[in-house]
Amino acid sequence: MLCPHCQSEIAQESKFCPECGTRISGMSRASHADGASLDGMRTMVGTAPRDSVAPAASPGHEGTLDKVMTLAGMPAPAVSTDGGGKPLGDRYQLMRELGEGGFARVWLAKDLKLGRQVAVKRLKAEAEKGHEGGLARKRFLQESQAIVRLNHRNIVQVFDADSDAEGPYLVMEYIDGPTLREHLRQADRLDQAEALRLFQGIAQGVAFSHRHNIIHRDLKPTNILLAQDGGQFLPKIVDFGLARAGADSNVSLTGYGMGTMGYMPPEQRRDAKNVNHTADIYALGKILYELVSGAVPDNVLPNKIPPPPALARVIFKCIEDNPAERYFSVDELLGELSNLSGPSAELVAGSNLDANACPSCQAPNRHDAKFCERCGAGMMRPCPECERENRVSLPFCGGCGTDVSAFLAVQDIAQKMRAYAGEKKWTRIEKEYALLPESPRLPGEKGSKLLAEVESLYNAAAQIEAHLSTARAAAAKQDWPEVMAAADKALALDDSDTEAKMLRDEARSHQLRVPDGFRLAPGSGPEPYTNTVWARAIVHEKSGIELVYIPAGTFTMGSPTTEADRGGDETQHQVTISHGFYLGKYEVTQAQWEKVTGKSPSHFKNAGAAAPVENVSWDDCQAFCKEAGSGLRLPLEAEWEYACRAGTTTALYSGDIKIISERNAPALDPIAWYGGNSGVTYEGGYDSSGWPEKQEDHKRAGTHPVGQKKPNAWGLYDMIGNVWEWCKDKSKTYPAGPVTLKQPAGPAGRADSDS
Repeated sequence: MLCPHCQSEIAQESKFCPECGTRISGMSRASHADGASLDGMRTMVGTAPRDSVAPAASPGHEGTLDKVMTLAGMPAPAVSTDGGGKPLGDRYQLMRELGEGGFARVWLAKDLKLGRQVAVKRLKAEAEKGHEGGLARKRFLQESQAIVRLNHRNIVQVFDADSDAEGPYLVMEYIDGPTLREHLRQADRLDQAEALRLFQGIAQGVAFSHRHNIIHRDLKPTNILLAQDGGQFLPKIVDFGLARAGADSNVSLTGYGMGTMGYMPPEQRRDAKNVNHTADIYALGKILYELVSGAVPDNVLPNKIPPPPALARVIFKCIEDNPAERYFSVDELLGELSNLSGPSAELVAGSNLDANACPSCQAPNRHDAKFCERCGAGMMRPCPECERENRVSLPFCGGCGTDVSAFLAVQDIAQKMRAYAGEKKWTRIEKEYALLPESPRLPGEKGSKLLAEVESLYNAAAQIEAHLSTARAAAAKQDWPEVMAAADKALALDDSDTEAKMLRDEARSHQLRVPDGFRLAPGSGPEPYTNTVWARAIVHEKSGIELVYIPAGTFTMGSPTTEADRGGDETQHQVTISHGFYLGKYEVTQAQWEKVTGKSPSHFKNAGAAAPVENVSWDDCQAFCKEAGSGLRLPLEAEWEYACRAGTTTALYSGDIKIISERNAPALDPIAWYGGNSGVTYEGGYDSSGWPEKQEDHKRAGTHPVGQKKPNAWGLYDMIGNVWEWCKDKSKTYPAGPVTLKQPAGPAGRADSDS
């Protein structure tokens, strides 16, 4: 069908042309009591800036406000006129308490200036007291700063933020409706079309907050209010108390959970500070499951999800344990829903965020439509740079000249690049950078900062990936000095890059010759000592490390050429240790490390405080020893091997070793944790399900508490296995002749590498 005025092609059911706004013949024109056309009133309300409000009724026009709101499809406010209530400033009057949460109360209030009902949220007086009062106030203000930036029909709007003698408060849109949780309880199970319609609104609100770099982090049915909108519920997201903007610091309060179990992803349960926007996508998946199945989302069961089968795939992709396996964005999630085949396809077909909602009647419209096809309202959108409202047909903002499409494209690319940077996916950042619009016109401050951020992310990613590529190539050639140099350069740009740390420490393990359970060599040692000699032990005061005395002696260091899995640089030679020294009875534990440094760097945190500390560098160990004091140091390599052998001459201090496969060496089992027997059930272990020829069948592998295996003859535990251990000296070629090692006596602590 063609528009009779501009000849643009329009849909058969359209009542107005989306290009020129011409009314299509056959539609009756209703009028309100004052004679103005209904369509004119709707256009007026719909094209006002989103943060504007209707004027208060003037004398002689007491019913005008109600008429305007009713004609616009909004319920008229039921403002109390009894004059009661407690004043709040000179503009608001508290009427009654609506409810309370962990640290705030919400009141129904009257806006005396505009004659409307509002909700006032204010911090509890008791929440500001005690040692956590400052944190409670910070979290409350954090919510204010987050939500005041979000002006979207699916997010509860903030009108005002202020404080008085009783503390800070927020003035928000009042929603006279149930929470989604209450609605689900009453309805038991929603019609699928209604469930998907509600989800679409929730997801669009979340997508909008993500576009403004705000992550909610506590999405759940109780944080979604349902407002009446033209005879159906309109979902509105509330409670941004856990919201996080960009790299803002997290606020953690005792008694105030960082998220809600059932809707919170695994990474948020482990560390709420380090989640990205995919945490909200995980919660959306749980909410979608609850909407379509009517079941609580503690356990998501495929048989509870109605057809089509693609709906189940969408839900399970949202709730992947690995954030990288979830949808990258809410836009992608909504796009996937729009591709469903089955009874829900028609509903979600227009749910992509590129489809605008009419500000007057909320009908979905094309992104480039100038007028709403249902009610004829002029379509507007705010400039992302200066927030001026512009018609959607204008490619450049009339206020600042920003190329709106280019700005949104750069904004989307920047969001993806930030996420990839957090996941250390440097090549993906380079690919996103290649998609930037050519010479985008972004003259404002926001646009300039956005472009600068994109350039910075790209340059860092390109440099890091180049260094990693060099390190990988050098590792393949076993050029360990080159590996070390390249990995250090990558870590100088990003000190948390896991691959760079692994490459660096693999190089150090070769340079420092840190021994493992398969590379210990037989050798001659001192005559066996009685157990009473080795019972002499002291406890380091600050760290609590138990140290065993090791007397001087002579042994053969290195491995014979006939030993299995021998390294090529392990030439045997005689070493005399001319001094006695103390060595840690156990590997340094996570508890001991945290006691000295106040930090907990270990990857295998769930192994427990008695498990060895790992994920620490040689420099970290040096700093630990310095902080611990009392002469604590790393052992020299010769000291370590001498103490490990404990007077034995076999490959292991328990006897000769027989290697069946890389992870199957039963001779190790009584004395060491290694890949073949290190199965664990705790969360955070390495995925070992695909490891071949394991001694034991396990799905996850990780570290174990120290001291559980048999010690050597000198009372030292875990000298082989569990984790690799750092030594003080650097690697050098073994001499052919005998060596006498002279070192001042003193305690030598044991610490571990992150390899």
